[in-house]
Amino acid sequence: VLLKNYKALSKRRSFERIRVVSREWIGRLLACLVGACFVVSAAEAQPQSGQQANSTTFADLVQSAQQVMMADPDEARVRVGNAEGLIASLPPEEQAAGRATVFWLQSEALTRLGRADEAYPVALAALEELGQQPDAGKLTGDVFTSLGRIEKVMGDHGAALNRYQSAYEIYREIGERRSESIALQSMASIYNDAQQFERAVQYFENALERYQDPALDLAAHNNMANALTQLGAYEGAARSFNTARELAQEMESGILEARILNNLANMHIEAENFDAAEAAIDQAFTLVVDDGTFEWVRFFWGVKAQIAFARGQNGEAMDLLAAALRGVDTTATNQTFMELHGRAAVIYAAGNRWDLAYEQLRAFKRLTDDRSDFTASANAALVGAQFDFAEQALEIQQLRTAGLEQALELAAAQQRLYFSIAVGIVVILAAGVVFFVAQGRSARRLARTLSDMLYVDGATGLPTRAALERELQKHTGGGFEPTVVMGVQILRRRQLEGALGHAAFAKLEVAAADRLRQSFENA
Repeated sequence: VLLKNYKALSKRRSFERIRVVSREWIGRLLACLVGACFVVSAAEAQPQSGQQANSTTFADLVQSAQQVMMADPDEARVRVGNAEGLIASLPPEEQAAGRATVFWLQSEALTRLGRADEAYPVALAALEELGQQPDAGKLTGDVFTSLGRIEKVMGDHGAALNRYQSAYEIYREIGERRSESIALQSMASIYNDAQQFERAVQYFENALERYQDPALDLAAHNNMANALTQLGAYEGAARSFNTARELAQEMESGILEARILNNLANMHIEAENFDAAEAAIDQAFTLVVDDGTFEWVRFFWGVKAQIAFARGQNGEAMDLLAAALRGVDTTATNQTFMELHGRAAVIYAAGNRWDLAYEQLRAFKRLTDDRSDFTASANAALVGAQFDFAEQALEIQQLRTAGLEQALELAAAQQRLYFSIAVGIVVILAAGVVFFVAQGRSARRLARTLSDMLYVDGATGLPTRAALERELQKHTGGGFEPTVVMGVQILRRRQLEGALGHAAFAKLEVAAADRLRQSFENA
């Protein structure tokens, strides 16, 4: 009956709640049917061995947990727990990887539930299971990504960026383009935290171009819309939010759709469109149950309080805040509460509740101070990164050049030392001459190697900046001949290198250099 009348009920707005509930029950019914079919087929099948059957079951549970992770982290944790019970039945050589997989998925679920402090030791346990020198496989990249996401929430952007870069290199090496897109989105989140929103939008767009997938597209559009909101580009933000919401509906995830609607309501508040904000947040409430298990509901109440306050309904606004802040320790909240504390301080002050206003203001001040450090940490991490900064790349080249010059001087000094020792030893023992002459040759080879490293790029064989400076000194020494230096840059270098790989990109650089050389020779 539900299946027959489902569409008819959905068309009527008064039956919105029935639509949601029926969708949930239909999903559960189908899941039960699929589970029953699986049990029957498993009973009829004749596996080759007990270990193989258990291994397949473990893999199936892991895969099912991954499939529901974004839509329902709590359900994912249940399925991961079931998989954990089967680790002992895996072959001994697979058990460490099995434990690492379980720990990784547990940390992912906890992070998505807003419990990063609990997720961090679990993710570290996953990394420990992979060993001191983990293989460059997808699981290792996934664990790095999870650790980076947690460390970013905790404010350690430098560590987070290192994790993301390590994960990106692994994904690129093994050809995991979907995971590459995830890494790009993760890097974009660093730009968001650094309040470099235009660059964040560009990274989200690059991630969307890299790989098309409903779950990834949803995250990219939602986060890109948040960045556009900060830029005041409300129309573009609304389009991205609506795209993300449509994807959440396709995934049949009321939780995700509710969170997107919360973000959309906040955007409307920023644009001072309170009617639209109220419509969005009311719809978010219809998609979730406020039973204390979904932490984000308190932020929905905060949005309602802000709307009521904007309309001059101070008493109602304070009542709504009470629901939003129920059970909250204002001395231990994280960055997600900063805006809520700020709004609460203003609302309580307007209602002459100075005690509550002071409490919220203290929490807001603590978090804004942390946010300053948070933003500074993100910017410092970006400045320290080796990608996307031409000036920073130049500094690295200069430092590398200076280091090699010192190494050349050291090699030359060693060579002189070896020669002096050889001259002294030749008087005492002829055999020592052979040894130290060999050492002198080694030092000269080292000097030549360092010279090559200084003036020739190891990957392409092309001249380096130091070689350019040496040639310029030769040509400008007399001061008579005019000298012209022309710079040519390969745009989107990082993206091209990621798409082609190191070796192919080096060939591209060599081909471009040959083309330029031929053009000048023929000119």
